[in-house]
Amino acid sequence: MESKPIIDLMASVASTTIAISLVPVLEASGYEFRPEDSWSERVFLANGPRARRTHHLSLSPMNSEYWKEHLLFRDYLRANADQVQAYNRLKRELARRFAQDRRAYTEAKNEFVTRVLAAARAAVQRRDRQRLR
Repeated sequence: MESKPIIDLMASVASTTIAISLVPVLEASGYEFRPEDSWSERVFLANGPRARRTHHLSLSPMNSEYWKEHLLFRDYLRANADQVQAYNRLKRELARRFAQDRRAYTEAKNEFVTRVLAAARAAVQRRDRQRLR
């Protein structure tokens, strides 16, 4: 899959409280805590110079909806090459339109992500029904 030149990482933690307790250690390693991009199910940090970030790190409880939805999205794309191609096309277009506005770029992907998550949930339900037969 095509992407911006930033490595997105997601790590599970037992709780958001534990994630917050890791912030000083991660800051000492060069990460910048981004409270404006964090919420109850995600603690967000960025690494690298502001003008050229190298890594984004999300810490999330494994049982959270944030964690589950991100893995569901990833797994669905892994199984559906046509959706990967569509996502790549969308990301290229949005990268051109919102080159200097990361938040707008992310928000513009929401409709696609919502559609893929709905398809992924339906696929899981079909698979579960088949297993019960």
